Amino acid sequence: MKRYCGVVLVICLLFTMVNSQFKKTAKTKAVFLENISWIEAEKALKPDSVVVIALGAAAKEHGPHLPLNTDFIQAEYFKNQIAERSEVIIAPSVNYGFYPPFIEFPGSTTLRLSVSREMIEDICLSLARYGVKRFYVVNIGLTTNTPLAQAAETLKEQGILLQFTDLQKLLPVVSKDIQKQEKGTHADEIETSQMLFIAPQVVDMKKAVKDYGVDKGSRLRPTRNPNSKFGVYLPSGVFGDATLATREKGKKIVESLLDAMTKEIEDLRRTELPPSQITEKLQEDFPGEYEIAPGDKIKIYRQDGFFVAERNNVSNILIDHLGKYKLGGGPSEVTFITDPGGKITHLVFSSGGKTFLAGKIK
Repeated sequence: MKRYCGVVLVICLLFTMVNSQFKKTAKTKAVFLENISWIEAEKALKPDSVVVIALGAAAKEHGPHLPLNTDFIQAEYFKNQIAERSEVIIAPSVNYGFYPPFIEFPGSTTLRLSVSREMIEDICLSLARYGVKRFYVVNIGLTTNTPLAQAAETLKEQGILLQFTDLQKLLPVVSKDIQKQEKGTHADEIETSQMLFIAPQVVDMKKAVKDYGVDKGSRLRPTRNPNSKFGVYLPSGVFGDATLATREKGKKIVESLLDAMTKEIEDLRRTELPPSQITEKLQEDFPGEYEIAPGDKIKIYRQDGFFVAERNNVSNILIDHLGKYKLGGGPSEVTFITDPGGKITHLVFSSGGKTFLAGKIK
């Protein structure tokens, strides 16, 4: 009888969990790209859609009292809250990025600036093929502002708008009347308060510390080395006073940030798209034969909506990346060159560390 009751209890719990999940899905305005088929994605990815990408480190130090995935937890929380507020498309989250200041702390990871930038560019370019041209990154970080700003500039050349959460601008505003610490930007009073509201179960306030650091002459990054001649000596990894954090402060900050993100997304939806510098007319001029040297030619032609490069009887699809076309998505690249009148006259072929200039002959 006890075993029977136990089974019934488990079934009831499972039903409650499924029902709860169903209710959450039912009130969600957004479409989660990863949960639908390509046929449904084709209908969802419309020119007036906004794609939201959550970006937060899953492995970055946040002092002794917070887990390495603190940024990712926040990014997921804001993403899910936005999904309940706005009719957007939610792309799969990104949990790696450009975080070089934290590499002295075990477990912390970073991508190179170029890799972080190109990853975001490639995600946007891939989805832009299907019609959507507006992207918003829920950015839980400060150093990630640099690759995101660079990506936004280069994507603009193809008529794509990329905007992102800038915590350097937003946090001072939303925490102005809340913050009590002297200074701080990382795993501090503000961020710890946010985590006490979003995920209190992962916060260990018994280990929270106050650490304003010792400036060694350069504020470029924190260091654990007391003998370092540059950086800010932060043995705890905290910059600020985490002991002042409370759930009530976190609630006010998080709700203000969520309001700001939602407004930025709706403003983005109404923003006019920039003109693309890579026009269809220009692309019509890509096909033809280009000669690197006598007997060594590259043939460019279109097939099934893709450009294809053929050299020495070997063909590869050209994957578009901001005017540079990667062969099969690999390291080899083709860049088309125009004359002052906008006509394609040459291409530059890069492969194996070598670069070749090929003139268009037909």
